[in-house]
Amino acid sequence: MKTKLSIIIPSLNETYYLPRVLKSINKQRFQEKEVIVVNAGGYAAIRKIGKRFGARVIDCTVDPHGPAFARNVGANAARGEILLFLDADVIMPENFLKNSIEEFEKRYLGIAGVYARPHSDKIFDEMFWQFYNLVVFVMKTLRPEASGFCLFCRKDIHEKIKGFDRTITYREDADYTTRAAKYARYGLLKMPILISVRRFRKEGRLRLLLKYLVLSAKGLVRTIREDVGYTFGDYTHRMKKHAKRIYRGSIKVSKKVYHKSVGTARKIINA
Repeated sequence: MKTKLSIIIPSLNETYYLPRVLKSINKQRFQEKEVIVVNAGGYAAIRKIGKRFGARVIDCTVDPHGPAFARNVGANAARGEILLFLDADVIMPENFLKNSIEEFEKRYLGIAGVYARPHSDKIFDEMFWQFYNLVVFVMKTLRPEASGFCLFCRKDIHEKIKGFDRTITYREDADYTTRAAKYARYGLLKMPILISVRRFRKEGRLRLLLKYLVLSAKGLVRTIREDVGYTFGDYTHRMKKHAKRIYRGSIKVSKKVYHKSVGTARKIINA
């Protein structure tokens, strides 16, 4: 079967969220696809999760700047004509791929983002993501930008702009979209994707909102390449509890593998 779409998911010890997104992908009716999990850090548990759900797993080193390097590694190995970069903490609704690819091709797009809905019932979370959707809608003709949690791009365009800039620590996805839009038509696809609110829970909703506003304002003025404390991966938010849930459920691994993964993660946190 011809591969039209390559789905690329960077993972830095995403033992809790990765099975959920992979499960939602496997439920899609769109068949002309491959799934690539880029295992930043080479964790054994991630290999087992990827294998369980039929994904191709590629190990790579951890880049302190963020997920840009892992995305590029996945794109280099991709066989599809269209690349879909996903964060590990999203969930695809039913028929998301079929509807999105049909719209992407019908509109002759080369680069596209999507709207988002929070995987939460809190009013603040819903209002935040509605505001995000409004901003990207207003900005689409002024300054094309899309977020890396769900970003479609033709592979030839990705190669033309030489992928993501791994030296950028915040809004590397916006930089990527802006550069790609110089060579291809940009658009926002109609069907939204579900996104977790783990950063809200971890850092606090008002505190994170203020952080986003400050960093986004800086990002509009200049490219941010210094460390701004915007972490990649899932280490600090109830890591051990999440890992145990996965190992008790759909993924069975030995105690040795479990303790090795959690122990390695803790070393990185405390470094």
